[in-house]
Amino acid sequence: MCAMTSLAFPRLAGVVAAVALATVAGCTITTSTPTTAPVPEGMTNACVGGKLRFAAGFKPTTPVSFVGFRTETTTPRTVVGPGTTEEAAWTAVITDDSVGNPCAGSSDVTACLKRFDSLRVLGDQCAGLPIVPKSFGLGLAEAAAADVAAPGSGAAAPMQPGNCYVEGLLYTRADDIAAIRTIDEARAFFGVIDSPQEALYLVRLSGEGLTCAEGAPAAYRALPEGGYEIQSTAFGRCGGLVSRKILKVTPAGVISVVSQSTFVDCVR
Repeated sequence: MCAMTSLAFPRLAGVVAAVALATVAGCTITTSTPTTAPVPEGMTNACVGGKLRFAAGFKPTTPVSFVGFRTETTTPRTVVGPGTTEEAAWTAVITDDSVGNPCAGSSDVTACLKRFDSLRVLGDQCAGLPIVPKSFGLGLAEAAAADVAAPGSGAAAPMQPGNCYVEGLLYTRADDIAAIRTIDEARAFFGVIDSPQEALYLVRLSGEGLTCAEGAPAAYRALPEGGYEIQSTAFGRCGGLVSRKILKVTPAGVISVVSQSTFVDCVR
């Protein structure tokens, strides 16, 4: 029997959290090519139309009026006045991976929406430049374009001074507005992990790779005792599959590694 050890997987840039995953020491298998099907037997492809969608499967422990993802981007601009200053202009767009209407059921919808619009997951600065509001939009076409061009969800990625991007999870409940930034906040929000989308989202927050690549898309299966097994994969610089993990997510949101295989992508 293999001994157990634990590894720390940091959250993606701009998101403050880490989660410990249990893995089996000495049980990693390395081969030159994958020997299993893209979606393991008994698992279901988690991608719909070539994309991962989460919000429709979320079952928060306390009902909400809205839950969904919003992309935030900044672009640098120069402000000329008594002096010349540089700042990062902020734009936010709700993506089509969302359910409900922001601030529905609020006692003051106008005031609630104003607070919702001004909530920034990115914070106050982008690569040293102060972030100032530019606009707020709700456009599915723009969101779809951002979904294709942007890095992985949760990544606050400065491309150059003043250029940052993040996709954050927001929800509203009556007059309450909040962003979920850490895996512990997600666990508290979900309560019992009782949908594949909740399990998949926790795995993504842990820093594991979930893609919709045909060679090994994200996949899941429900476990008889509750919880889920999730397929997590990573691809190398030559485009080949280099890692495949099967992760277990318990109803309490604890993540552990069931198996792991690594493959040779290319030699350069």
